Order: sequence, then C-alpha cells, then structure tokens
Amino acid sequence: MMLRVIGDSHVTALAIGWHYLTAEGVKADFDISIGCLGSGVYLPSPFFVFDEDGIRWTCEDYAKGFLAVSGRETMTREPDVIYALCVGFHTGEIVRVPGWREYRPWRVPAPGLVPVSDGVVREAAKEYSRYVVELYDAVLQLDIPFFVIQAPPFRKEHPCIALEGTRADVAAEVDRLFRETIAEALTARGVRHIPPPPMTMDDQGFLLPEYAVGGDDPHHANGAYGKLLIMDVLRAAAAFR
Repeated sequence: MMLRVIGDSHVTALAIGWHYLTAEGVKADFDISIGCLGSGVYLPSPFFVFDEDGIRWTCEDYAKGFLAVSGRETMTREPDVIYALCVGFHTGEIVRVPGWREYRPWRVPAPGLVPVSDGVVREAAKEYSRYVVELYDAVLQLDIPFFVIQAPPFRKEHPCIALEGTRADVAAEVDRLFRETIAEALTARGVRHIPPPPMTMDDQGFLLPEYAVGGDDPHHANGAYGKLLIMDVLRAAAAFR
C-alpha cells in the first residue's frame, strides 16, 4: 500500500515530522510519499477539473506539485494507493477579516460588538471552501480512497489579534465554527478527517508557540507539530488496509 499525502503548504510540517520519526527509526507498514502542491492562496478559486478519466489540476503550481509527488498528471484511482488531502480547514482568510473588530459570533460576550448568528460564519466558511468541497466530491465520485487532514490551529500571535485589534475570543470562535462546518460536510459524506493533536493547542484552541514556525510566519506549524500529527495520519491510513 502507498499513502500519498498532498495538499497546500501545511504539508511541509508533516514532511518534516516524518523525517524526524524516520531518523529515530520509526517505520510504517506501507510506503509514504509526502508532497506540497502549492500555496493555499489558490483554493478559493477553481483549481481543478474532472471527468471519468480523473482529476486534472488547472492551477499550474498544483499540476507541477502533483506531478512531482506522484509522477502522474491526473489523479485517478490506483491500486493500493490511499490519499491524505491536507486541503480545507484553512480558516485564516475568514478569521482575519477586519469586520470581526465590529461584529462577533453571538456566543462571545463582547460589549460594543454587534452579534451575528452561527449561520453568518458557516456561510462564509462554505463560500470560501466551495472548490475544496467540490474536490472532495470529485474524489468520492472517482472512488479514490482518501481522508482529510485539517490545517493547524490558528495562532494567537497572528497580526489580526496581536496588532490589528481582533479579540482572541472572537477569532477562536470564528475558527471553531469554520472547522465545525467543514467537518460536518465531510462527516455527511462519510469521509474521515484528522484534527490537530489536542496537546498542540491552548485552552482556547490556538496553536501553542512551541509548535509554531515562529518568526515572521504567522500561519504554519513546525516539525514538532508535524511529528505528532503524522502519527494520527498513519493510523488513519492503516484503517484502509
């Protein structure tokens, strides 16, 4: 069996984590290939087409990335190949919207901010993730075995909180609702998703500093995070055997 892990730039933490584990002598019972397709910036726009012959990447970066990791131009069902898709759950674009300094999810007690319903956040998550969910559906229609890996937790050190004035509790609730919305879409389709390891988060759900790349990168988790997450990924893949 081959596990092929592909996705946006958050795949890098998984690749580094797996490198750490193999250096410690950890082995899997199947082959593993991990590769980044490209930046998540392309996900809110159409980035693929598909028909009965498979999925073809219309985003040039993704096409090159997929060819590099798979040796193929088209994603199709292959004997004994399982895909782990690290795309979706990319909450940052919604969490950092300046409007969250004027509005708040209704559960957050923040005097002075206008409350909005869960539906507002959920619709924003669905609209932003429209083409990602279409990818999930395309993979299902092609009967390609797969599961989904969530993006790392949001960072409390993100500039929208640390510098621009978005409340941490507002950001945390928007992130939670976004993840819940996409998780429910996957569950409804019978697709498993792998959440961030609980030990990597604080009590609000933010990524702990020791698991962040740090520096001027407010988005990505590091190899220590990937080392923990890849173990959950391996267990999910083993369930397909």
